[in-house]
Amino acid sequence: MFGGIDGVKVDFINFPYSLLKPIEYFNGYRLASELDVVAMKINAVSGRGSRKDFYDFEKLC
Repeated sequence: MFGGIDGVKVDFINFPYSLLKPIEYFNGYRLASELDVVAMKINAVSGRGSRKDFYDFEKLC
């Protein structure tokens, strides 16, 4: 599910694997760790492989 909070794009996800690190909290929001986001991007690249996923992966690494 996609949305926005104060002009910032927000994605709500369902990731079927265990997280590598505990959930982090920022201003009351639950966030996946950077390592988990990288793992999710690897999963996305290997699955659908859209241009956006490759761009995101390159920026994260």
